[in-house]
Amino acid sequence: EGLIAMSIRRLQNVILGQNISPWDEEVLGRPLRYLAVETIVFCLLTLAIEYRLFGIAYKKLISRLCKKSSGGVVSGAGGVCDEDVERERERILSIEGPSDDLVCIKNLT
Repeated sequence: EGLIAMSIRRLQNVILGQNISPWDEEVLGRPLRYLAVETIVFCLLTLAIEYRLFGIAYKKLISRLCKKSSGGVVSGAGGVCDEDVERERERILSIEGPSDDLVCIKNLT
């Protein structure tokens, strides 16, 4: 929008005799203001994602939903509500030596 307005500005100066500045509201004022607001909003959104502000709210939501579920056990950072997962975790943590499992990862979370 701003590029088209700048290209038309010269034509308006010549044909209509208007002296329009490139910084006028009709030329670049509105797009630059929009760009400034957009920059601030997306920088704040990036910082919120970077510092995991949405992750905290997500974990609280999951923990609330898990408490309301039918007797499931909340386990891990992902908030998995399943008794089978808890039994498997206990089985893996109880393994002392080599096992029949192809991959065994302990204490990942």
